[in-house]
Amino acid sequence: MAILFLGITSCSSPSEKMSPKGGIIEEISFNAKANVDASAFQLRDATTEKDFTSKQPEFMKRLSAINEKGEYVVVVYWKSICRRLCSYD
Repeated sequence: MAILFLGITSCSSPSEKMSPKGGIIEEISFNAKANVDASAFQLRDATTEKDFTSKQPEFMKRLSAINEKGEYVVVVYWKSICRRLCSYD
């Protein structure tokens, strides 16, 4: 699923910040390719959260939106950096 999802986007490097309450806030921004249907993309984004991201150890929550530049932005809250890094394995 993740490979197909990334195949329809161009992605910047994720940035990470420490949460005031501890844990990690991961922010990823990307643009959907011009030929991608927005409704289909939003459905795939929700499926990625439900079927993959939310099942990773120490996952807390995930939010996605479109910013003022028209980029998709995904923010993921993790309990620790170790668990966030393990989600990419």
